[in-house]
Amino acid sequence: MTQPHNLIAPTSIGRAVSRASARVNQLANKLLAPHDLTLQQWVVLSALWQQDGISVGALCKFTNNALPAMSRLTDRMENAGWLEKRADENDGRTSLLYLSVRGEEKRELATFYRQMNEILLAGMSATEQEMLFDLLSRLHNNAATAISPDSDG
Repeated sequence: MTQPHNLIAPTSIGRAVSRASARVNQLANKLLAPHDLTLQQWVVLSALWQQDGISVGALCKFTNNALPAMSRLTDRMENAGWLEKRADENDGRTSLLYLSVRGEEKRELATFYRQMNEILLAGMSATEQEMLFDLLSRLHNNAATAISPDSDG
């Protein structure tokens, strides 16, 4: 089979956002690797550093991930010693997630996003940075509205 040589990518906002997102994720994972963390794990820990003892459902809302995927991730994190699951004292059917000693030891990474922002926003003026966040928020909201017109984003 011959290889196509003259592929032209369409001018697509979806493609541009997807490519940028993939590179951002690669960078985050590269910077977190020395800490034995992935970006997904850091996001979970960042939520627990804000509020220890939260449900998997609350994490799903925080991360915009589906419950089955979040359950698998938190199970793996528990097995790796990053967090602990305990029964909710008010509702025995629900488990709450708490930082383990290992998770607490990485609290200095709570501001990791600042390092990422510094790298990603390099060379952009404050106005451009503000505009970028605004435009990305509008993209998100437009997509959410198209998915479910009654959604709150």
